[in-house]
Amino acid sequence: MDITCPRCAARYRLDPATFPRRLLRLRCASCSEVFRFDASGDAPVAPRPGMSPESLRWARRVARTLVQDIALYQPARHAAAWRRGDVIEEFESELTSAKRIFLDQVGQSGRAESVFAEMTETILRRRTPLD
Repeated sequence: MDITCPRCAARYRLDPATFPRRLLRLRCASCSEVFRFDASGDAPVAPRPGMSPESLRWARRVARTLVQDIALYQPARHAAAWRRGDVIEEFESELTSAKRIFLDQVGQSGRAESVFAEMTETILRRRTPLD
């Protein structure tokens, strides 16, 4: 089965027998776009309403900036928390404030919240925030 990323048009070939479920959530290896794919059909599932591709890119930039700033301005604290394995817990109050700012900027939606969570995991779980 051929799958095409709706954002960057990267193409992938997957064996449908590999997936027990028919509705898949995939992440493009080229552009990191997360999209749903109906394995019983031949096209990506329509994205949830609410965020255009441009809005989604902007939301990712805003979230990335807010989360990176938390770690970049406190490198020793980030490094210590990374070694302990509790980075998210260590920066809980800062993340709460950053998320509030983020949602004020991009709007309240389930997709916006998942973008913020994705950037938090991606950036703060790294050894250094710019890796």
